[in-house]
Amino acid sequence: MRDGSNNPLPGVTVNFAVTGGSGSVSPASAATDTSGHASTSLTLGSGGGVTTVTATAPNVGSVSFTALPGNAIYFENQKPGTPDFLTFLSIRYTATVIAGYIDAQSVNRGGTLGFKVSTTQPGPYTIDVYRLGYYGGTGGRLVTSSGSLNGTTQTPCAVTNRATLLVECSWTTGYTLNVGADWTSGLYMAKLVHTASGKEHPVFFVVRDDSSTAKVLFQSSRSTAL
Repeated sequence: MRDGSNNPLPGVTVNFAVTGGSGSVSPASAATDTSGHASTSLTLGSGGGVTTVTATAPNVGSVSFTALPGNAIYFENQKPGTPDFLTFLSIRYTATVIAGYIDAQSVNRGGTLGFKVSTTQPGPYTIDVYRLGYYGGTGGRLVTSSGSLNGTTQTPCAVTNRATLLVECSWTTGYTLNVGADWTSGLYMAKLVHTASGKEHPVFFVVRDDSSTAKVLFQSSRSTAL
């Protein structure tokens, strides 16, 4: 705040209030410092959209400011990616040593996914989960790893409908992935890695945000492949 001669006005109480949208301010009031500045912190609410904060100095006047929540995908892509996580997938890919699928092609944030995995021989394997995105050009970011899991040879898949030649698998769940409530929606890849041979098998899925009110929807259509 400044007077008519453009001199700072210290010690003037300024009251802050959210007058549009959702959110809260803290502190609700503050006195101007020697430079005539007073400030508060705005916490955006979950309602989305534009939030308006009005600063009022009694007997002086008011001024309003607006804030818009940042795009979650933008902030996600600022995180460091995982270099070279796809480098060897093309040469290590195999469905004869390790293969798998999941019990759903998409999951809401905070949900779970069951992994059905089969290995040609008993022994450990791991599941590394990546979110696919720009990430400074790396193409993805490691989100979580399962740690060592015990591999088993599952019952072979079989034709269950002779008319359509539908092939179905009936494998047991070997690992349950707990999807974090803070995971950013998008396309994810789980890389199944056979420990003894180093062979890899990818499984793709989508993490949804069912509470989102975005105006743009991307649909990923993908069938299960072994």
